Amino acid sequence: MKLDWMSYADNDVVPGLGFASAEQVDAYDLCLQIVNVQPIADARRLLWAAAHSAAFRTRGIAWGKLAKIRHCDRRKVKRDYELALTTTVLAWNAE
Repeated sequence: MKLDWMSYADNDVVPGLGFASAEQVDAYDLCLQIVNVQPIADARRLLWAAAHSAAFRTRGIAWGKLAKIRHCDRRKVKRDYELALTTTVLAWNAE
């Protein structure tokens, strides 16, 4: 039997993510296809950055963090995101 102070895991060990399932890989591929429909490169970057900032986050997209990256106000980033998302959906449905 280990002593109390030895029974805990190392503080240096950080658990990582597991391997992706087949459904997750398919969803990732579909996301790439949909984002690539957007003709404007800056809008594609914004869509992808918004998706990454919302991953594993309960509150959704981190508008403040995206605003700091883009050097503008968070409300402008949200407006640009909504415009990019709308044009992407319209382009995806047109195909």
